[in-house]
Amino acid sequence: MNQKTIWLIVVAIVITAILVGSGTYFWQQSETKKLVQETKKEFQHQITLLQKQIKELKKTRTKPEENSYLGWLIYKNEIYGYEFRYPKGAHVREAKKEEFRLSPEEANAGITIEDVYNKYTGKICISIIYDLGYIYISAPSNKGNKYVLCGRTGRAYEGPSKTEEITIEGRKWIAKGFEEQGPGETLNYHNETLAITLNDGTRIEYGSRPVKTATFTDYLKMKGEIIKIIESFKRI
Repeated sequence: MNQKTIWLIVVAIVITAILVGSGTYFWQQSETKKLVQETKKEFQHQITLLQKQIKELKKTRTKPEENSYLGWLIYKNEIYGYEFRYPKGAHVREAKKEEFRLSPEEANAGITIEDVYNKYTGKICISIIYDLGYIYISAPSNKGNKYVLCGRTGRAYEGPSKTEEITIEGRKWIAKGFEEQGPGETLNYHNETLAITLNDGTRIEYGSRPVKTATFTDYLKMKGEIIKIIESFKRI
């Protein structure tokens, strides 16, 4: 075999090696690109599924505070712009027209009970009676019980002053009042009354009812439900 033939064979081998190497490289590049595209597509698919799951979860998820009020009803006072929740066993009542009153000045000016009732409506004073406790919500226009008696007017027995913290719409308020301590432990002798006044003048009073067949200790056991009603108060 002459030298020329040998060089041709070498050149052919080199060219073949180059072609094979190039083909392998481009095939690997193609496969890699294909794998990246498939991985990207699968990743996007998983993201889409996750987004759908999150969306469904948001639809069904209930806030913790809403869980604690499951089964409760909602009272809306559109006239004075608030609402609150209450258990089914509670009795919610609006002031009646015969409970309204006028000042002598208003009467002398020709204003009638009908006029006042039509203007302020029974929603000026809302009472909630539940088990051994009560709540009164008096509108700003009824400041000082101007038109409707909306809460306790006095006390029969002495007792210590007291305060406690109430949270309404995320803000902490200090309720102030007293504990009445008479000659016995039933609620007609031993009871409490507290109240808070919100920034707009809305007054919320609460406490124990004068039940002769229950004690102050009995009331304290269920007082948490009274507080829950008050703390569900919010503006609408």
